[in-house]
Amino acid sequence: MNMENNSEVFNLLIDFESSISEIYMEFSRIFPDDKEFWWRIAMEEKNHASIIQSGRDTFNSMGLFPAELTSLSVEYLKQTLTEKKTLLSKVKEQPQNLTRKKAVAIAIKIEECDIENIFQELMKIHPELKSIRVFQTLNKETCDHAVRLLRYLDSI
Repeated sequence: MNMENNSEVFNLLIDFESSISEIYMEFSRIFPDDKEFWWRIAMEEKNHASIIQSGRDTFNSMGLFPAELTSLSVEYLKQTLTEKKTLLSKVKEQPQNLTRKKAVAIAIKIEECDIENIFQELMKIHPELKSIRVFQTLNKETCDHAVRLLRYLDSI
């Protein structure tokens, strides 16, 4: 994959993680009783975007960026990003149609998508690669969101 295509993939991944963060921030506004829960996950998604941005800016130019991320289809990323932005618009326009359980179900679906899974798996594999060790260090406070969301769903 060439550097120009890598940059497009990285930019789309950054936008994807940022869009997820925005969705969770909306949930924190819609559900004041759950504000801290949603805010924390939103900040972790922002952290994912920052990690990818750091990787794009630092490691890609050295050819060290993980192949798992650069192998993603640009078209798939664009489609998935469009879906998340549409979802964000719906949440903003019709917050009254959202229940706490629906919000958690939406979040679980987001967290189970291929892009999120690739990001989480990336944090677990290739410890011998310097680029991955840096990503793992940057991501150490972020745990598996889907598991936390399921636990949270059980509590409401």
